[in-house]
Amino acid sequence: MDSISRCVSFATILVPADTTAPIADAGADSLLLNCYTPDHVLGEGNTSVGPNIRYAWRELNNPQDTLSTLRDFFTETPGIFELSVVNIDNGCRDVDVSRVVFARDTPFIRLQPPLDFECFIDSVTLDASATNLNYDNTQNWRGPCVPASVDTNRIDVICPGEYIYTVINQESGCQAQDTVEVLLGDNVVLAILPDSVFLDCDTGEARIDRSRGTDAPVVEWYREGERVDLVGMRPRVRLPGVYTLVLGNFNESCRDTATVVVAAKCPALSIIVPPDSLTCSRQVIDLDATVSFPGVGPNVVTEWLIPADANVQAGDTEREL
Repeated sequence: MDSISRCVSFATILVPADTTAPIADAGADSLLLNCYTPDHVLGEGNTSVGPNIRYAWRELNNPQDTLSTLRDFFTETPGIFELSVVNIDNGCRDVDVSRVVFARDTPFIRLQPPLDFECFIDSVTLDASATNLNYDNTQNWRGPCVPASVDTNRIDVICPGEYIYTVINQESGCQAQDTVEVLLGDNVVLAILPDSVFLDCDTGEARIDRSRGTDAPVVEWYREGERVDLVGMRPRVRLPGVYTLVLGNFNESCRDTATVVVAAKCPALSIIVPPDSLTCSRQVIDLDATVSFPGVGPNVVTEWLIPADANVQAGDTEREL
């Protein structure tokens, strides 16, 4: 407006505004580091992208250091990680935070020192019951004479050696193990046999393995209470029955015994190939049992039950008529 003439004039100008902020998405609010997942990649697909977008990752306990200027961030360490996203065209900024927590809980094993095998000790208890197991877990024992059930913190073993106890924390996936050694006392003998062995159906023999025990100056074998001569750490036997091993030290002040059942478990199946019929024109037929099981051998007996009034002739083998 002109103050003298009182004339007035108006003009309009458009001022553009660009205040659109980018999107920062650091990922889940909280993540766990454990033995199942030892690392994480932070950053999600919602984060803005483009040539005008800049990124900066920082750990809030040390915010002066920029850890990365990429859209995603790889970490194997815990912390509170902040993603800052800036649009360099308008200076607008967005931030997001993801907390990574260390949860790599590893079992702490406590094994009690075991006893040694002595003359009158048939088994030794391995005890890990002092181990803290107040979480979902899997336990395992390994060694030369572990029992059938090993998912426990206490086992009894019947031979010396090195035994390994392992615990897995199923919540974190972390595991720990410890080793204990069971020793054999001086001048001690140890007789160990399997519960049972079976005679071989072809050879008619079985081997009794006593190698898990100790050798000894005095070695005696008995079958059904009767003394038998068996030689070596894996002697052969041909007769079923209960066998007893007796070991003694040099003056027999220390003795140990073990028993094993030797059994025969050989299936037998008699099969006769369907024969032709006797007719007026065919008065002789062949009977063939060669497909029977087991095959012919020195320990297999084949016998035909023949009617008294039958007229038979021997075939080429004992299983043919």
